[in-house]
Amino acid sequence: MSKEYKEICRKAAEHLKQYGWVQNRYRDLSTREGSSEDEENYPACLLGACKYATGYYSDAGTFLSNLALDAAVAATKFALVGNDPILFNDTPGRTKEEVITLL
Repeated sequence: MSKEYKEICRKAAEHLKQYGWVQNRYRDLSTREGSSEDEENYPACLLGACKYATGYYSDAGTFLSNLALDAAVAATKFALVGNDPILFNDTPGRTKEEVITLL
């Protein structure tokens, strides 16, 4: 995995540790009352945390940097768990610690 991807994954893991982790959705906006100035400070899934790590916080959740997606896919491939970060994140029984360890 490239140095750039490793740095994104490190930042993504820190995001999950600090703000929390979710399954079956991109992020959980119900957990905080905040303005658009702090919209990156929400619990996120694996892919969402990678997105935050690259500096993209689209409120619509539709824009995802290729770099964030590539880093998340690289992490799952590197860990030999497939190539689908969403499937990995949303597997029933998956834990926050497993996602952080993957990153």
